[in-house]
Amino acid sequence: MKKTIFLSLLGLLCCSQLFAQATLAEFKNSLKTNGTNIKDVMPIVHKKTGALGMIIADAKNAYAYKLDKNFKCIDQLKSNTKQRKYKVLIGSQIEGNNYRIFLSNKDRDEFSSILFSFDTQKTSANEFELAKKELLFQTFNHNEKLYFLTGNKTTGALYLTEFNNQGIPSKKEINLQGTSILNYKGRPTSIAKTLYTISHKGSIFISKFEKDTPNAIETASEPVKMYVQGDKLIITFDTYKKETQMITLDLLTKKLSKTSFDLPLQNIKTNRKKTNSFLYDNLLAQIAADKEVFTLQLRDVKTKDIIKTYSFTKKDKIPFKNGPIIQKGGTYASHREFEKTKKFLRKITAEKIGVSIIKIRGNYQFTIGGAQKIQRGGGFGVPMAGFGMPIGQFGATTVIFNPTIMAYHRYTQTKSTRIECVFDQNFEHLAQDKPMENVFEKIKKQPTYTSKAKTIFKYQDFYIKGDYRSSRKTYMLKKFTY
Repeated sequence: MKKTIFLSLLGLLCCSQLFAQATLAEFKNSLKTNGTNIKDVMPIVHKKTGALGMIIADAKNAYAYKLDKNFKCIDQLKSNTKQRKYKVLIGSQIEGNNYRIFLSNKDRDEFSSILFSFDTQKTSANEFELAKKELLFQTFNHNEKLYFLTGNKTTGALYLTEFNNQGIPSKKEINLQGTSILNYKGRPTSIAKTLYTISHKGSIFISKFEKDTPNAIETASEPVKMYVQGDKLIITFDTYKKETQMITLDLLTKKLSKTSFDLPLQNIKTNRKKTNSFLYDNLLAQIAADKEVFTLQLRDVKTKDIIKTYSFTKKDKIPFKNGPIIQKGGTYASHREFEKTKKFLRKITAEKIGVSIIKIRGNYQFTIGGAQKIQRGGGFGVPMAGFGMPIGQFGATTVIFNPTIMAYHRYTQTKSTRIECVFDQNFEHLAQDKPMENVFEKIKKQPTYTSKAKTIFKYQDFYIKGDYRSSRKTYMLKKFTY
């Protein structure tokens, strides 16, 4: 009887694991005939049809494979127009049955786009460049189109560039109407100069966030965050400890507006105080802490009303955590657990603090903590120094346009101290609930055959890991769920 129960439980476990990670597709990279290594892979998801374009690139060529919504490979094209100086994949857009990728040189001032037309069975390329002293801060997609957010830190001008079906850029200067951002001293600074400073003088891209994708504390602790919500581009600035500043750009009217939200612990003036925020739909989560006290404040963005506040001191037990305090990525142990609140506050305020939110099965799961600057291997064969994401991180840098792979990379490589917290729809703490295992942990446990051909991306409500077996010239797609 016991043996029967054991076998039944084992069967259920195996079924659960199979459901959490199923092979969706395997297809031959038959267009590749040379012996050079794969440099990068770019997934392009057609959100309206469910079709998927997989662009596999080596030093000379790019190979496009089109998969239907059932992940069956139905078409393929090869481009010989990829120039060596364009090493950085920075984005893509879809034009009906045609897929276009965008690449940059290492200085991010000269660009090329390659069109794979599955209608005409032809490929073509065109080139363009930024104006002198213009910097690219980030790229993003809206309605299957690619946009550049650029600026000039000297003049303070901010630009939005979009591309037509021929890949031709159209740049528009955003009317800032005197809008400025308060820096860490509370002094007004232009948006462009602030982005220039945060991007380490243009050497890294500002962080962008994808809804319900898990984020490492290192990513969430960045002071500037970009979100695309519907027809709006939103950037939050936690550069000034007294308030979260938010600019919203309507992508249809191109009008920009700014609003600010007071941060908690206004009465504390110490330099040890750390603050940050995270935007989830219409919810703004704001945190503030020093070595003595911590406050989590939840606001309605539209009304600015405070929905809920949670606080604790170093003498209290943390009233809203689910599970132990976790320290990850230490020098002598990759995973440690402890319970002392005083130690938690000391560690996170010695670092950059952050909060992130995902919604799983109807409940909100918050990750709160601090991330420390470290010098270590980048996990994909390239060193990572401190925060931000320099170009050249993943082969040709899929991280720039793919926030999922950026989140995965930082999650698996960061050194952090954190707690996990579960709340219901009304943001009441669910003390008895166990936090869901991060989907990235499941992906991390799976072996990788070719690191530079590895990609991770979100597809509908699940995640896909792509990997390449060079000995078989076969690309594989696996599904992962919570």
